[in-house]
Amino acid sequence: MTHQEIKELAGHRAVSPWVMKLVNDAVMKEREACAKVCDEYDVAEDVNTCDTAEGIAIAIRARGQA
Repeated sequence: MTHQEIKELAGHRAVSPWVMKLVNDAVMKEREACAKVCDEYDVAEDVNTCDTAEGIAIAIRARGQA
């Protein structure tokens, strides 16, 4: 995320450097977790229910529900 995007999420208030680092670290960690879902996604498992992109999107969203 850019500094501007984080400021927009904060309601255009000033954002301290430690908050910027925390947000960026969290985004990087989540990005890596999503990439891992993609790496581990078994296409053959869901071939009858949806296409690959949709299946991966469902798997990523399901992470937040666990």
